[in-house]
Amino acid sequence: MIRELKWDTEFFKKKIGALIFDEISEVDIASELEEARKKNYKYIVCQLKSPKLSIINILEESRFYLSDVGVIWEMRVDEYLSIVKRKSLNHSYKPSEAEIKDIPALQEIIRPMFPNSRFYSDPFFSNEEADNLYYIWIENSVLGKAADVVFHMPGKAFVTCKKINGGFGEIILIGVKDGLRGKSLGRTLMDSSVKWFSKNQIQNIKVRTQLKNTGAMNFYRKLGFSIEGYDMIFSYAM
Repeated sequence: MIRELKWDTEFFKKKIGALIFDEISEVDIASELEEARKKNYKYIVCQLKSPKLSIINILEESRFYLSDVGVIWEMRVDEYLSIVKRKSLNHSYKPSEAEIKDIPALQEIIRPMFPNSRFYSDPFFSNEEADNLYYIWIENSVLGKAADVVFHMPGKAFVTCKKINGGFGEIILIGVKDGLRGKSLGRTLMDSSVKWFSKNQIQNIKVRTQLKNTGAMNFYRKLGFSIEGYDMIFSYAM
């Protein structure tokens, strides 16, 4: 079935949906896409959390294209905090919780931070649309709509955190301004995030990175995160 992604539809002003299924065939997809055309869908996304070659082949035969590959990392909060305690790092910068007044400054630094994200690399979206997405995303995060808390170092870096089901917390976005990387700002933000999760009775942390983002991959590996799984996102433009 195809379920409308209402927020995406409203934001991009194009009807966008997600293809959801347990098992599917080329005939099934053809039928779903035909119905989607009748309902004026412009873009369909399909996220495979347990990719199977047979399903991938069917999607590709149906003219879906691979738009992103994600790696899901996981770590226990107590394990992370024990590492922090052992290393006793002295942070030069102290993150603070972002407030409404901080939104313009966050929007100013977020634009160039994620040039390799799916929204910039997928030809369906324009760069202007991708820019606007991140502007709204960080605003909604500070307002508590897309995240539960945002920690930031004004003009330098930020991280957005969200509590999810099952005792898990999620790092949704973390970004450091170009030219300031390698100065432990990302590590400092992570330390603040994990301490916040701990105070909120969160036992485990998850974060998704893009497979092609080797910098982020190595960052989480060095922090002690382990790979829990991966996903693949396929897209279809009408």
